[in-house]
Amino acid sequence: MQSPKLQADTAPFRLLNLPAEIWTQIIALAVIYKDPITITRSSRVKDQQELVRQPAITRTCRVLRLEALPLFYRHNTFEGWHVHHVQCPRDWLVAIGDANRKAMGSFRFCAQFSASFWEGKFARMGVKVVVEECGSCTQPVCQKEKDANLHGLKDMIVRFV
Repeated sequence: MQSPKLQADTAPFRLLNLPAEIWTQIIALAVIYKDPITITRSSRVKDQQELVRQPAITRTCRVLRLEALPLFYRHNTFEGWHVHHVQCPRDWLVAIGDANRKAMGSFRFCAQFSASFWEGKFARMGVKVVVEECGSCTQPVCQKEKDANLHGLKDMIVRFV
């Protein structure tokens, strides 16, 4: 049998027992990233699922999920590409839900076709957006694109309304 002191020392640590200001800072460190989150980097389904999965801390309990997801979507930069071998990020944007899209505010999107074409595509999926063209894309999304000609891809900002 363990002594009472040893039992007290091995009691589980509970994040939510900390003052709210401290655990909120811990959550922010876990879900806010310096670099943009690119959600269309892989043509392989398993890799793609891993890229778009919400942070692990948001899957631990309801309280952390409610606190962390708004921070995750509001304070990170998300970007996506629509090229021939990569699934369109529209499905992901629909899957995350209206509240998370609104927390995100906007999304950088590099694709062919005009802003009005993409507004129509999003509208048919029930997502209201305003798409603004910002120029042409010059940064490759993956190794295959490094050798490809990116001519014709437009850099756009998708704003959720």
